[in-house]
Amino acid sequence: MAAESPLSIADRSACVTAQVRQSRLSLCSTGYRLQSVDSPTSTLVLRFDGQVFTETGSKVEDQQIVVVHAVVGIFKLEQHSYVLAVTDSHLQGTICGKDIYEVSGVCALPLDYDSGKIVFQELLQEQTTTASGDKSTAVPRKSYSTGDVAGLAAAQLENSSRVDMNDDLTGEAGFRWLSPQISRMFRPSKDSLVSGTEDGATGSSTPQTEREGSAVVETSSGVRKTSTSLERMERRVVEEIARVFSTSGMFYAFDYDLTRSLQAKDRQVIDGVSEPLACIADRDYWFNWHIQQPLLTGGGLAWALPLVQGSVQIGRCQISKDDVVQISVVSRRNWRRIGMRYERRGADTNGNVANFVETEQILELESKQESGQHVDVGAHPTHIASFVQTRGSMPFLWTQTGAGLHPAAVVAGTDDSN
Repeated sequence: MAAESPLSIADRSACVTAQVRQSRLSLCSTGYRLQSVDSPTSTLVLRFDGQVFTETGSKVEDQQIVVVHAVVGIFKLEQHSYVLAVTDSHLQGTICGKDIYEVSGVCALPLDYDSGKIVFQELLQEQTTTASGDKSTAVPRKSYSTGDVAGLAAAQLENSSRVDMNDDLTGEAGFRWLSPQISRMFRPSKDSLVSGTEDGATGSSTPQTEREGSAVVETSSGVRKTSTSLERMERRVVEEIARVFSTSGMFYAFDYDLTRSLQAKDRQVIDGVSEPLACIADRDYWFNWHIQQPLLTGGGLAWALPLVQGSVQIGRCQISKDDVVQISVVSRRNWRRIGMRYERRGADTNGNVANFVETEQILELESKQESGQHVDVGAHPTHIASFVQTRGSMPFLWTQTGAGLHPAAVVAGTDDSN
């Protein structure tokens, strides 16, 4: 499977800013501001009206800030748009001397001032109690944080305005990067589509004025019921999205490209000081690529951090008195055709194989030089070896019946299509 970079060669020449490692998140009346920790004069602005841009200038000191580790992306649901940010992560180990982190907590920030203020205050309280070390009054940590968005939005539904985002982040197509179950949650049911017709076809001896008044009452009640159900459903979807990104094995690094094997890289270690990872990451394994489009197109390239879904295991082994070897196993999952085993199988017409995983084993040998000086793994290792394996569903179009203990796979389509 050929590697695909998100940026063209011409666009890569513009990658001159450094990768943002952490940001100070603040809330203002027009949106969110993410100020780079390493470069305080660089700020990413996420406005409530959907605009995304960067500011470069003097350092601005905000009184209330929350430190976030990374920006996962921006997505839109029926009622609100949300900014998904990493609020908690832990160090998994080092590969080639570069730190590898695993996401353990994310937060969904609504692109709406009233709803966003509730979530922001929750983050402030959690950050304060964590810093003070007071376990008795600390807010219980969750993998997500949405605040009372559903109740607030339902009360202000008529006065709230939608945030216009890119069309590719909305509708059924916008949920293809998640599971099929979430995509089906927003499809209108057949009952809701035919309820109006059935009610209109029912005969009645009520006078015309009473029928009109009854219709108005039923319509208002139906709107309120639909709005409440939609808000409740949206909250469930937000919680599920946050759960996926905080508990499904999401890994990232600030100066090491986890989306490519050592064999596939132009050079072994990326110069993260001179170019962001978005300039060279492989789109096939960039799990959050779709929801990071607003950052890529809005000038937030340095804040666009690729997440890899899979597994990263790192261990050290003493093989002799003077030699230590570090073994790292990195499994990266292709997102183009993922799903449950019995719901996503075979290949599609574009050649994407279901649940395709690339597993790389990296060996780093640490030994003593003749002078007796110790060489750390990752700094200037004596030797690095990489072995790559791939696995996935049978790479062709096929079907299989659900009956029987060992149903045989039947090839579908023509030889040309396969």
